[in-house]
Amino acid sequence: MKAAISRKLAVLAVCLSTFSSAAMGASCPENDGEEVKAPGKVYKLWCKHAQGAANSITKPCSSIDECAQLCAAAGNDCLHGQFQVKTNECFLRSNVGSKTPQTYANGHVLQWIRDEPIDPVDGSDGTGTTTPPPSTDDGTPTDGSGLDKHGNKLVYKCGDDHGDYFEADNGRVFKLYCSHGSYIADIDSFASTSLRECAEKCALRSDCKQVDFDGTTCHIKGASKTPASWTGHVWVATTCPKTRATAQNKDPATTTDVTCPQNDGKIFEGSDGTWFYNQCCADTDAASVLGYKTAKDQKDCAELCVQDKACKSALFVTETGGQPENCKLYGHGSFSTTVAEGAHYMFVTDPPTSAAKLSESKLCSTECPGADGQIYASVTGENYQMFCKKRHGTNYLKIERRPNFEACIASCAATPACDSADYEPRTKKCFFSNDNNLPTIDAPAFMSAHSLGCAGACASCNKDKGCNATKEALGADEASCPDNDGEIITSNLLDFRLQCKHCFTSATGSYWSLPGKTVEDCAAHCAKDSRCVGVNLIKDACWMHPARGVDGNEVGFKKSDECHAMAPFDRGHADKPTA
Repeated sequence: MKAAISRKLAVLAVCLSTFSSAAMGASCPENDGEEVKAPGKVYKLWCKHAQGAANSITKPCSSIDECAQLCAAAGNDCLHGQFQVKTNECFLRSNVGSKTPQTYANGHVLQWIRDEPIDPVDGSDGTGTTTPPPSTDDGTPTDGSGLDKHGNKLVYKCGDDHGDYFEADNGRVFKLYCSHGSYIADIDSFASTSLRECAEKCALRSDCKQVDFDGTTCHIKGASKTPASWTGHVWVATTCPKTRATAQNKDPATTTDVTCPQNDGKIFEGSDGTWFYNQCCADTDAASVLGYKTAKDQKDCAELCVQDKACKSALFVTETGGQPENCKLYGHGSFSTTVAEGAHYMFVTDPPTSAAKLSESKLCSTECPGADGQIYASVTGENYQMFCKKRHGTNYLKIERRPNFEACIASCAATPACDSADYEPRTKKCFFSNDNNLPTIDAPAFMSAHSLGCAGACASCNKDKGCNATKEALGADEASCPDNDGEIITSNLLDFRLQCKHCFTSATGSYWSLPGKTVEDCAAHCAKDSRCVGVNLIKDACWMHPARGVDGNEVGFKKSDECHAMAPFDRGHADKPTA
């Protein structure tokens, strides 16, 4: 996969659709000799017959009706169809001459009789004039604009609304392809004259991947296929959000499910407590590439990022063209505006927070609940941390009776072997032990304390550590020189090689510039301009170079302290040797 994964993302699209039949439910022997209709075609059904011919195309098929649809859609490539019962195949015959179907136990023939006009569907009278389609939508706006609460149109019409989206209440999103369908058998169907109703009911079924509409019926499909030209329309389920965010959500919801698009813009937790921000159908704007992995799913890809302590973000690709690596790990991560259909991007983000609970603790208190979590400084200089409703339960050094908890701790501090004390107010017993760990036993009747050592024993500033070591904060987490010299940087779906202190060179008048202050700025400019085979970051500008200069010479490459160079892998100059 390597650099190729980003190039694939540039052309990846989730285009899923379906096709439906005008004739439904044809079967043998019940409909033997009757007409079977498909869009634009009429066939005669010959049950238990075959019509052999040399010219044949074989297609997977599950019914007589689907075989008729396949033949009709094949145009000149199919005159007659033959449904094979045992193998679930459809033979598309383009030339059978004058042969008459012969008796055959395992097949049924669809013999072409005639062509017939195709009735226009939802929005056209066949002359280019649009007419209102029949619809069961009530047309009543819910927000005063003719849109519902998700921004969906109350009535969808083709072809005005071709390419529009519909978002269901459960978060599923569908894209409308007018005058398109695909050749997939129905798993269910229902009568309707509303395009919107088709999408609404498909969204409620987890097994519905897309739904065809022929003007009177919605045809539910359980599989996905690229849309093809047809007389009806199709809604296709997509993993991309209906409305793409332009900035990071400042108060994102948390989730354990990363399914897209329902969980776009939400955050989820990795196994080590790292939190990730989920962006559906996106890739990094710019980041260094750590490596390529194989993941079972998107969440597994996030876990692979968790395991690599240098990883700040990851990309999961749903289709990789047969290559096993589908998870790309990055050394930088932040909110992205780069669209990448068929891929999902996750970057490390701040963990969620909640409002603080009012503490019952009181400074200098040695009584519960005020003492819980507080530090007690004993007269000997030893510090103890106090806890309410807890005890250690370690083997006791001795037991004494003391009037209160403070006296119990003071007595422990005066005993050299004592590191912890459990106190029971009911009996006024003080249990001494040598456990300097946190108390672990829940005991509402007890109070407990353990030693933290002497005050001032550990100093943050000594001869080995400078006291100003933390005065300056770190800069932005982004690719830079010399930290990422020689590494791969991804920007706008392209992989670049970063070469610090190197420059591309070409004849005067060949190169051009855009403002930019970072490696990421320059990579983004070059990615968006197909002429650019290499770009230099020089001060506050990005200087881009073409493959050949105005003098006809190929772009040069040399070492120089004046600039840092980047080149996209699939434009031929990413590993260009220096002159």
